[in-house]
Amino acid sequence: IYLALQDDCCEEKLERTSGIHARRFQNEASNLLELEHKNIVKLIGSCCQAERQVVEHNGKYVFTDVVEKLLCYEYLSNGSLDNYIYGT
Repeated sequence: IYLALQDDCCEEKLERTSGIHARRFQNEASNLLELEHKNIVKLIGSCCQAERQVVEHNGKYVFTDVVEKLLCYEYLSNGSLDNYIYGT
């Protein structure tokens, strides 16, 4: 997770996947955007960007969509949850 340049925001960069998982990511991000609870960090936004790349598959070169996904959460400035719970 990275601190973003925007105020009160941090970003989580998820692993790159094939384009097959992009729709599922978008559905889950939409559901998380609607979620509000005092004990859950608020999701502010998301980004899903596909890039066509050539990869080797079964000895042949093929085109595939590689998808990069980001989640943007509200920034909590009081340190890590681990430090808060265990005081380390």
